[in-house]
Amino acid sequence: MKELNTLIDVPLVQLLNAAGIALNGEIVESQPYDFVVSGDQRTYGDLRTPEGLAEIAEYADGIGPSKRMIVSVESVDADGDGLADDITGDDLVNDNDKFLTDPTSLIDDAHAAGLLVHAYTFRNEDIFLAQDYNGNPELEYEQFFSLGLDGLFTDFPGTGFEVASRLYPFTNPDPLLGVLPSDPMVG
Repeated sequence: MKELNTLIDVPLVQLLNAAGIALNGEIVESQPYDFVVSGDQRTYGDLRTPEGLAEIAEYADGIGPSKRMIVSVESVDADGDGLADDITGDDLVNDNDKFLTDPTSLIDDAHAAGLLVHAYTFRNEDIFLAQDYNGNPELEYEQFFSLGLDGLFTDFPGTGFEVASRLYPFTNPDPLLGVLPSDPMVG
């Protein structure tokens, strides 16, 4: 991306990935492939630090983290077997069996570095929504927007647009503003 930034003049977003989420909600780190190839030992976690974000700001306009890097989820392990429990009883373990953790400082840190934050991926289905949202995807959007999220990747743009429009109402521009006198009787 650093080289791409020197070749084109378009906004760039550095995507951030992870290998998974531990039972306690901690991000299981992974490395960008170009780091692996070059022998750089840093992980995506290193890029999420204030120093890493400052480096990203040298070539990108924003970051695209997993939403779980902003607000993670922790699992229930009531039987102590080291595995997440299926608390919904649907024979699957997913976000709907987990509970939200406190937000990280990623959005604030990225903004301090001059970066926009566009998180991924927001979905409406229960399996992608933590228990705290009670099956209401709008609550998830509202939480992330309230944390300062600038934009998002979603498979349900209608829901995202509806929530954003409610939180950030806009009026349609007047195409004749400034063209016609404000008083049509004045000439």
